[in-house]
Amino acid sequence: MLNLNKRRAWAGSIAFTTISSLLVFLLFAVPAMSQAGQVSMAPLVCFSIFVGLALEGIRRMKIAQARRDIAHASDAWVMKVEINGVGVGEIPEPLYANMRMACLNAPRNYVVGFFELLGALWRHAVFTLAVTSAFAGLYLLASCLLAPTGVAQAILSCVAATNAHADAATALGALLHAVAAALANLFALFYLLLGGARMAFMPPPALLSAFHSDLCRRIRMALDIPVVSETMSLHRARTA
Repeated sequence: MLNLNKRRAWAGSIAFTTISSLLVFLLFAVPAMSQAGQVSMAPLVCFSIFVGLALEGIRRMKIAQARRDIAHASDAWVMKVEINGVGVGEIPEPLYANMRMACLNAPRNYVVGFFELLGALWRHAVFTLAVTSAFAGLYLLASCLLAPTGVAQAILSCVAATNAHADAATALGALLHAVAAALANLFALFYLLLGGARMAFMPPPALLSAFHSDLCRRIRMALDIPVVSETMSLHRARTA
């Protein structure tokens, strides 16, 4: 009978690769769908799967490194724990290596990190949408103030082209699709530009904060430290 409580490495790998690939696919699907005509999803799907497999490879490398740290850990070394620069205790290196391995294998940390990444992408998308709306509104306002005649002629030309068409609904749909595609492409451009600017001039989102918080929690439990602090630091030293 299948034991649901037993952890299986292959199930975690499949879940991580699937979620990573799906996230990459959703991230690039909107700009691809904004293109006119038939959209080929095969290259996008292949690219998403490739990125998911690459991220899974990186994760497996981290786990392998943690296993090597466990194998090479020695009781002759300890990890000195400091909070706000004040030493609060020390833990043996083998125990610290096992804590790191436990954090890497904890499914909850991946779930928390996944939702933190989704939140960061959602906040960036909302920010980009606000910038796109402001840019489009300012462009329309400037056009109406500086060249009202040209704007009026463009509107009348669109209306005349729609009325002159045999199927007004089809002509209006094509016009609306062109406007929507232009706005979607503008949104995608701003999304990438603003994302690059925020990564260059602002600290990136702490995607590994869930693992760090879990490790700090395990260290506090091992040393019986009631203080919760994000300024915990570790230093490797020989035993006295």
